[in-house]
Amino acid sequence: MASSSNSRSSGLEASSGVRDFGLIEHTYEGRQMFCECGLKAPRWTSWRPWSIGRRFYGCPNFLNADLRCAYFVWHDFELTIERATELLKLLINEKKCMSNEIAALKRQLKQRKLGGTVPVLDESPVLVESSHATSSANL
Repeated sequence: MASSSNSRSSGLEASSGVRDFGLIEHTYEGRQMFCECGLKAPRWTSWRPWSIGRRFYGCPNFLNADLRCAYFVWHDFELTIERATELLKLLINEKKCMSNEIAALKRQLKQRKLGGTVPVLDESPVLVESSHATSSANL
């Protein structure tokens, strides 16, 4: 289900500091895609308004204009209800994880202000597994 254009069985991760591309799947079902550099192309999720939620394959160096090749192939022709539901579940879980982390940081800050010892944060967020994501990841 891929159309070409140039210019958890999935492990998901968030691309740090990138507004338009949030989820990256390094492992995915189906045919493995390789970019023009010869590297395995991860499956990215677009967050741009005109293609929100659609997945595509791109060079692993996609975010680095100096290193990336022009490889780009859409995985999704359009955003389906099933994909939108999957994204909502992931985003809801990400919000819960972030809320938990904020609460833990607030507790640490309060303890510091009171002069107490501060325990080390060891709260790893775990994503709700969907039909496309079968392993947990930190978002």
